[in-house]
Amino acid sequence: MRMDYFKSKLFLKYIWSYLFILLIPLVFMTVFLYENAVKTLRTEIESSRLAQLSQTNVTIDSRMKELSEIASRISYDNRLSSYRVTNIQTSPEAIRALDQYKATSSMIDEIYLYFHDDTRIYSSKGLTDFEVFADNLSFERWDKQSLYNDLNETKHPTVRPADVVTKTGGVQDRKLAYLIPITPNSLNPHATVMFFIKESQITNLIDSILGNYQGLTYVLDAEGQVLTANHQGDTLSTDALAALIKGITPGIQERTLDGKDHSIVSVQSETNGWTYMTVMPSSQFFSSVLDVRSFMMMIIGIVLLVGVAIALVLAKMQYQPISTLVEFAASLKRNLMESREMGAPMNWNGFVLPCRITAPALIYRNRMLGTSICRP
Repeated sequence: MRMDYFKSKLFLKYIWSYLFILLIPLVFMTVFLYENAVKTLRTEIESSRLAQLSQTNVTIDSRMKELSEIASRISYDNRLSSYRVTNIQTSPEAIRALDQYKATSSMIDEIYLYFHDDTRIYSSKGLTDFEVFADNLSFERWDKQSLYNDLNETKHPTVRPADVVTKTGGVQDRKLAYLIPITPNSLNPHATVMFFIKESQITNLIDSILGNYQGLTYVLDAEGQVLTANHQGDTLSTDALAALIKGITPGIQERTLDGKDHSIVSVQSETNGWTYMTVMPSSQFFSSVLDVRSFMMMIIGIVLLVGVAIALVLAKMQYQPISTLVEFAASLKRNLMESREMGAPMNWNGFVLPCRITAPALIYRNRMLGTSICRP
């Protein structure tokens, strides 16, 4: 292709017209592919979260069931009867029995046995005066009197939300308290088994679902009370959380919270009514297609280069006949100018006469001129 073609405005117009025809479908194709990639990735992530939440639900349900079974076994264990626990001679055996029950579940941080209206409470570490126990373990939202009332009056298994527990020496940790009256299902229970569960035992199971994404995780009880909550780089206001909990239904949802779109995936337990939920800003799905976007940009770049090459070829094919005609006209004009300078004969239109016509004409004129001169 000759470089002087690019000096022609007509040739450049041909190129731009073909490029324009190429770019319109290319732009629409790019938008379609990008949106489809985001939608596909989002669906895969949400489906994966839903499956993982279901697995977490099954795992926690089974562990909570273990605790209920432990409480049931304690209620029928003679070593842990009121008489043997309070007896000085048999109480060490009762303490060892509690320690054995604690070892049967990795979810238990500590186990306590309290007989109604007693002044002492028993654990896997020994017996403690209730006043001393309440002073050594200070709850942020559970005062001593409320603790005493709950241990004496609870009629049904109850889980208290994760609370900050401060031990002697100022050591703090977040724990849930699971209270199970014994004998289970009795209208008049005589004692309460209390399990302490570290919040991390539950949050570690559900937080892994978020992976590297920002978001929040919640575990709600059957009444919608938040038992545990954790976040990775994202937070919700109190009003947004209240609105979320009020309108939550199991499955996958899209909600606007605090002015931002969020993807919400939740699963509800059929055993205890607990809800396991993850909340993620939807904007992350667009940033997660970087690899797909890079691949798409490479493909688009290749298509664009091929399109430019095709546009150049088509423009050349379209422009070349015109260029040839222009060159032919220019050569005729140049020949005309040269002929005028040399005095070549021309017809009445000013074009140079062909040689086969001008030569005989010149001979004839010469003869006529000679005849006139020879006449007397």
